[in-house]
Amino acid sequence: MKKYNSYKETGYDWLSKVPNNWKKVRLSSITKKSEARNGERTDLQVLSVYRDYGIIPKDSRNDNHNVTSLDLSNYKHVIVGDLVINKMKLWQGSLGVSNYEGLVSPAYIVCHLDQNMAISEYIHMLLRSYKFKTFYNRISKGVRVGQWDASYDDFKLLNLYLPSNEEQNQIIAYLNWRVSEVNKLIHSFEQETGLLREYCNSEIFNLVTKNGSKDLVPCEIDWIEMTPSSWSNYYLFQVAKERKESNKYVHHQNLLSLSYGKIINKDINTTDGLLPASFDNYQIIAPNTLVLRLTDLQNDKKSLRVGLSKQTGIITSAYIALDFSVNVDADYMYYWFHSLDLCKMFYGMGGGVRQSLNYASLRNMKLRLPNTKEEMVEIAKKCNQITQKADLAIQSSKEKIDYLKEYKQRLISDVVTGEIDVRNVVIPQYEQVDDVAVEDFDSESEDAIEEEGGEE
Repeated sequence: MKKYNSYKETGYDWLSKVPNNWKKVRLSSITKKSEARNGERTDLQVLSVYRDYGIIPKDSRNDNHNVTSLDLSNYKHVIVGDLVINKMKLWQGSLGVSNYEGLVSPAYIVCHLDQNMAISEYIHMLLRSYKFKTFYNRISKGVRVGQWDASYDDFKLLNLYLPSNEEQNQIIAYLNWRVSEVNKLIHSFEQETGLLREYCNSEIFNLVTKNGSKDLVPCEIDWIEMTPSSWSNYYLFQVAKERKESNKYVHHQNLLSLSYGKIINKDINTTDGLLPASFDNYQIIAPNTLVLRLTDLQNDKKSLRVGLSKQTGIITSAYIALDFSVNVDADYMYYWFHSLDLCKMFYGMGGGVRQSLNYASLRNMKLRLPNTKEEMVEIAKKCNQITQKADLAIQSSKEKIDYLKEYKQRLISDVVTGEIDVRNVVIPQYEQVDDVAVEDFDSESEDAIEEEGGEE
């Protein structure tokens, strides 16, 4: 890649040199803090600040579970071209220039940009480039990392080094082209991952409901059309009981979390995120305990809500924990509930303001199961084999996606900070492809969403 002919020192250890002809500009000279509020308007959409995507409409994604206030009068008014900063998550890079008019949390910082001195799209790319996170970390303060806070008074002291508006436009054009090419590859791998998951889920559904039998009869259960004639009907309470073992007097330290259909370990001493001061109210689960996250059903209809524990540990008592009788196989029952989860059958069952379910709501659930534990074990083994093969293929695709995302961030940072000279690059015709991922739930713990209020 071509370099500029000469560079100058910036005085920053995280951005040591910039092209010699770029102009030094204090951020306070191109931004003006705005305190404009929504008032009585009802026509404006609520926006979210994502560290991965910038400013987007909150309802454009299904993985933001932060609750929007019913009273929007105090929300801050954002116009197109405004810089919006989530001051609690600035250290992670949660800021961006908005392409939308709308409303954001009153806790956020909103700034108008001087369009005569800097082009908003360039400022968006520059301030979100990974090198600047060092500065954001240094101005973010607090006792715990997850509770850090940043102020505009510190943020505005940042010195930027800007090329001419003509060069900014060329950099924007170059990066839009190159980023679109990378995004196209990322989306192709995301689609491949989606197809693999769809195939895996379909095979598992057929195994837990039919197991290859040709002697099928109609089933009374809504999400299952036909099942083997030799299988029998049960109620949930006949094969499982609710597990209720408090951690209050045990003080177990193995913290577990439900993340994309799996029970995973979580660092009980982490400072990233909001963990409770005490885990006394958590419940203890054991190997082969089935965990159901059946809260807030009306807001989140995409993430997975069922997991099977393979270890002893503690998990939030907001979840339902089930232990199965010795006559049924826990792995098979996990795949049975996993298939029910994929069919989205929980969402019509909840009650109350948040549409939550408890064990009393489930104990009379109808099941259609094999008559022997041996057949359940056989089916579960087949499901495990399919899952393992799919997971390997999906992991390979995810590694390629992660590499491309890292390359994209490096490219953007190198170009907007002057590491690479693109002034004379001819931009070809290309298809614009945005960078909002199709699905990335398995990158975030759903347990964290439920307990910590989500994260933007």
